[in-house]
This record gives sequence, C-alpha cells and structure tokens, in this order.
Amino acid sequence: MQDTELCVPFTYFKCFISGLLALQISINHNITGLVGKNDTHLTCSFTKDINQNFINVAIIPRSKNGIFPIKEPVVVFPPDKIAILPPSGNYLSGRVTLTNITKVSTTATLRFDNLQCEDEKDYICTVSYVNDLSVVIIDESEPTRIFVKGNDVTFLKCNIHIFDDSLVF
Repeated sequence: MQDTELCVPFTYFKCFISGLLALQISINHNITGLVGKNDTHLTCSFTKDINQNFINVAIIPRSKNGIFPIKEPVVVFPPDKIAILPPSGNYLSGRVTLTNITKVSTTATLRFDNLQCEDEKDYICTVSYVNDLSVVIIDESEPTRIFVKGNDVTFLKCNIHIFDDSLVF
C-alpha cells in the first residue's frame, strides 16, 4: 500500500502524509451569528498520532488581500498553557472566550462573547507539530465563514464601506 492511499479525501479535511502519519484537521462550517450575541464559535478539531510532538493550534482569518497569513493568527492555543491573543488578535480582547487545551486535547474553541461586524470573514485552523522525522509541520483546515446578521440598522452599518470619501453598499 502506498502512503497516499492512507488519506481519504473529505471536503473538510486536509491530510498530510509523512511515512505512515496522517493528520486530519477540521473547523465547524459556515456559521451565522447575531451582532452583540455570544452564541457564535469556531471550533478546530484534529487527530494526533503518538509520534507527533504537538506544538499548537491557531485560528487565522483571511486578510484583505485574500490570503491566510500563517504568521498572523488571531488566537494561538498552546498545549497545557493559557490560550493567547497575539497582536494580530488584539481587536478580539474582551470579546471572546478561549478554551485552553491540553497535550491530549483534540479540540480548540474560540467563542465570540460579543460578535461584531468585523468578525464576518473566512477563517482556517492550523495545527503545528514536529513529525517523526523532527520536521516542523503546519497543516491547515479548509476555510469556513462567519456570517454576521443583525437588525436593519446593524445590517446597514455592517455593509457600508467608505472608499475615497464615497459610500459603497
């Protein structure tokens, strides 16, 4: 059997093959939340192998230029430590609850305690680990999107963009 046969393609899984190791990572899909509410969350789930030295899980939003900047996560979940909001996630401070993970955990959750218009974007999860060949691997999930809804005034506020002193809806 070839190594590539070990990874069954799913629409929401991306697999990495190293020898006989396969990492599967996913994120809950296409979430809709209401502005100001606390029932919206992103949950990253992943599998681990005993030959992997787990480093962390991170959540990364798509940037304005359409890429997922791996070096700019908004949340980092290191094992057995308090989850971190790095500088790129400062805008979430005071508005989210983070689940701390352990070395045996396989899920990490970012819950929005006060969902805002700026939270409507695409996100991915990454898992960083050292494989059995001592190589640091960063694997990522397929993207998901948070859709933000509100009343008519909030909807208008969320969908107004100003470009060169012109309003665009």
